[in-house]
Amino acid sequence: MEDASEIVFVKLVASGMLLAFVLAAAIVLFVLIYQKRMAKQALKMQKLKIEHQETLIQSAIQVSEDERREFASNLHDEIGAQLAIAKITLSSLEGLPENDQTTVSNTLGIMDEISSSIRSISYHFMPPVLVKLGLEKAIEDYLIKIPDRTITTSFESDLEGKRFDRNVELHAYRIVQEAVSNALKHADCSQIEITLTEKQRLFELSISDNGKGMQQNRRNGTGLLNMENRAKLIHFDWTVKSNELGTRICISPEKVSG
Repeated sequence: MEDASEIVFVKLVASGMLLAFVLAAAIVLFVLIYQKRMAKQALKMQKLKIEHQETLIQSAIQVSEDERREFASNLHDEIGAQLAIAKITLSSLEGLPENDQTTVSNTLGIMDEISSSIRSISYHFMPPVLVKLGLEKAIEDYLIKIPDRTITTSFESDLEGKRFDRNVELHAYRIVQEAVSNALKHADCSQIEITLTEKQRLFELSISDNGKGMQQNRRNGTGLLNMENRAKLIHFDWTVKSNELGTRICISPEKVSG
């Protein structure tokens, strides 16, 4: 009888231990699943936060471009037109004393300088060549206007004058402006190369320099962030490679999965 009781007791202890082990395993498994779900949820929230921030930045960029376009139009159409009328009025004055004629002549000269400044500012905000002739011609025109002639620039394209959506051309052009400006200011380079290659009915744009590469503060700067968000705004992929031999920034149409 005692042996039978001992056997029952051992079985009960074993069953209890097994049950405790199963409960412990279940608790551990529950904790692991819970932690995994929480980590997944946190990652999802972080992704949504980043996407929200990117959306805000892209919206700000688009609003800024709309304001630039309106400002350039008003500056050219309204102020430029009024200045032209004033010049015509002054030029039509006759029979004035010599001193007054000299004053009028000097004033007309100043007004010519103001007109030139207005055209330059208007061009910066919204280049007419970009609107009328497209991205290729706008890049060519921009490189010609670079004041630093100690830097060699080259531009190659196989687009043959093809036009694209207005926003695609505009944001690609702004990326060129930002990249070239950064190279001129910070890269200590002697050469800048830009290429446009037809790709997926759109194009791949590459801006390279032979400078000293980017410092860490520039890699995290607003200039690169703006360029990246402009690329995302028009659904282009974005890459930047930089080392002691130079920097290359490239945008190309997003790869279609599937």
